[in-house]
Amino acid sequence: DKHHLAYPILGSRKDLKSITRNELMGFFSSMFRLDNSVLLSAGGIKTEHIVELAQRFFSKKSGNSTLINLERPKRYKSGTFAIFERNGSQVHIIVGTDIFPYNDKRRYPFLLLDIILARGASSRLFLRLREESGLVYTVYPVTEYFVDAGLYGIYIACEVELVHKVMRILYDELATLSETLTEHELDDAKSFVEGRAIIDSERFLFHFNRLAELEVLLRGYVPLESEIEAIKEVKLDDVRWVASEFLKPHNLTGLLLGQRPKAWDERLWGKLESVNYDEIED
Repeated sequence: DKHHLAYPILGSRKDLKSITRNELMGFFSSMFRLDNSVLLSAGGIKTEHIVELAQRFFSKKSGNSTLINLERPKRYKSGTFAIFERNGSQVHIIVGTDIFPYNDKRRYPFLLLDIILARGASSRLFLRLREESGLVYTVYPVTEYFVDAGLYGIYIACEVELVHKVMRILYDELATLSETLTEHELDDAKSFVEGRAIIDSERFLFHFNRLAELEVLLRGYVPLESEIEAIKEVKLDDVRWVASEFLKPHNLTGLLLGQRPKAWDERLWGKLESVNYDEIED
């Protein structure tokens, strides 16, 4: 059986066509209530004024919420790759793995690993796949954290005839990642995080989104300065460990969208299975 996190956010075509107005309103009234909500503000706003507005406009909407308790997602079958075949010159690739929930302290070394590997123009994959080889235009990481689970992926777009070369380089980088990480790369990643935090802290939206993330996923507040200090304390061995634990090629699974490449190395990534998107959606 599928876990709820596996479903498309918008739902399937069949479900969307069958939803009635009463069902939609019933879901909204049972889930979006004051006792099941978080009210946030950021910027030059007085707390007393926000409390006054909340009491005036939302107090009458409180009540018993219908909360859904879900089991933690089961681990996927690693080492499997699938392709949704469709016409087009580009192939979209995502290679990923499940990781830990937001409240796990391994999030800090993993953040630094992510910066070194795939985030930004100075990352290993950007330099090797785009700047040095000219094989791709787009490569970037995708990270999603939840209360009880996490997801990490690397997205790549390239021409169909280049898939084999791209996947070979990706394999080489991931297979040797934990052994080849350096103190210099770690220091650069820490400086990047600190510098980005200084810049982002000038924006109200950054504080707003961070407050929401902390409240929903941690049920509490952590000062930005504390997180920066925790990141500064990360050791190279910590980053090497998460690289070995989560990003070794045999721990990963992947999906391709586009034409089937003529060259695919099963010795590296396993068999490339065809999947019918319509069957999955239904």
